[in-house]
Amino acid sequence: MRVVRVAAYSLWMVVCLGACGSSDAGSDARKGGAGGSTGGNATGGASTTTTGGSRDRSGGSTGAGGTVGSGGSAGAGGTVGSGGRQSGGATTAQGGASGGVDGTATSSGGTPASGGTPVSGGRPASGGTSASGGQQTGGATTAQGGASGGTTTSSGGTAGQGGTGVPPTPKQGERFPFPQNVKYPFGVQSTKVTNDFVRNWYENWKKNRLVSCNGNLMPAADSSSTSKVEAQGFAMVAVAYMGDKDVFDKLYNFYISKTSSAGCGLSGWQTNCGGVQDSGAATDGDIDVASGLVVAHWQWPDAGYDGKAKTLLTNLRKMLVDCSGTWAVYPGCSGGRPWGGCNETDISYYSPAFFRYFADISGDSAWAKLADDTQKIRDAAANPTTGLVPDWQSVSGTAGSGGRSGNFGFDAIRAPYKQCLDYLWNGTPAALAWCKKITTWAYGVGVDKIKDGYQLNGTASSNNHNLAVVGSLAVASLANTQEIADAFVAESAKMRDDYWYSSYLGNLYLLAMSGNMWNPDILGAE
Repeated sequence: MRVVRVAAYSLWMVVCLGACGSSDAGSDARKGGAGGSTGGNATGGASTTTTGGSRDRSGGSTGAGGTVGSGGSAGAGGTVGSGGRQSGGATTAQGGASGGVDGTATSSGGTPASGGTPVSGGRPASGGTSASGGQQTGGATTAQGGASGGTTTSSGGTAGQGGTGVPPTPKQGERFPFPQNVKYPFGVQSTKVTNDFVRNWYENWKKNRLVSCNGNLMPAADSSSTSKVEAQGFAMVAVAYMGDKDVFDKLYNFYISKTSSAGCGLSGWQTNCGGVQDSGAATDGDIDVASGLVVAHWQWPDAGYDGKAKTLLTNLRKMLVDCSGTWAVYPGCSGGRPWGGCNETDISYYSPAFFRYFADISGDSAWAKLADDTQKIRDAAANPTTGLVPDWQSVSGTAGSGGRSGNFGFDAIRAPYKQCLDYLWNGTPAALAWCKKITTWAYGVGVDKIKDGYQLNGTASSNNHNLAVVGSLAVASLANTQEIADAFVAESAKMRDDYWYSSYLGNLYLLAMSGNMWNPDILGAE
């Protein structure tokens, strides 16, 4: 891919390669991305090498870096407990259908506004096993370019933003077309980002990052010829929420083609169109793929996505470990054996809001137990003043366990989004307390000054200001005051990051902060 930046906040012009290249399967070189802070100044850290895991995403100066990892030992699971959920209320809204993968524009009329909001009940769970682990992502940062390029989609009016006209018929039969603009049961709402901004970001990402591959679509990462499983997971969640069924199916088929017994039935961490470059699994990506399948089942309940989700969750269930009564997730699998565990985990891998729905769709309340134990694992390592959490830790809270990064870095920056969605959906008290602490600290630093790397005490270890961190904190800020939420959401809407990590995460952050990351309980759907 070649990106030509005309000027900051001006139009991107992007030329994408139409097919993936291939590289030697089994390669264990991991490269961090190039990037820069606001204004496009490139900054990177020195590369590192780490053992004991299937892979790392490491820092690197302008496109270099990366780590190598392997090995690990298996852990044992335990028994499952019970869970439950209740919620009520209903909201409805419809928006315009999104454009095709080729960037074809679609326009729509106005959309109806949403109705009431649900109240969620408790989700108790006990016993069980879980697992700890994760992957790490490194110092690559983003650059600020201009407004999104490519042909984009627009609508005549969106829910909560006015507009007139008859809602279009969803072209792919999705039950809940974008935008929905729900009011979450908990937290505040912000109108500082528009549906058009969300849609345009998505269409630009789709045009620039999805690459044709043997009739399917590969989610490109560092280059148009390479993919990583976390890109796969980020993509499938966003595409399901946007209602792009054909794109979703092609992404899923690509994912399935990269799974193997060497990765415990999960995808290889690094792949390309021609094969698998690193067959070791990194569980965060597969957890997000499972989340995408759950959303796809909500969108298209008769299309068999529930069965696909159950199959993947069966494999992921092997990646849970009981750490003296606290469940955690193995960070990965190499050579057919899980690695890491109680002494080596990554809180950014944990998605408690979706774990609760994993319990529903699989019938296994172990996932609900894991959702509750996520709160303990996070808080065990969080700084008591700043709330900052490390990229890697032990389940008991030792930062940087196993020789990994003990700072708030390019892995941990995802945690505010993932952890605080559990509060917005479910009102989880521990998630609320942590989200308020970390966003209050970050607001004190300044929404336009926050960086993508800190020591846990709040000392900056990076000079880069980008959407990968700002957007995550913006979602978390919905658990704070209206003033703080509006400030972070407005800052997010100013950013035009084109580094692959920010572009993928931007889809998820923007969906969440605009009220478009719904679940059927919020919508009052059966």
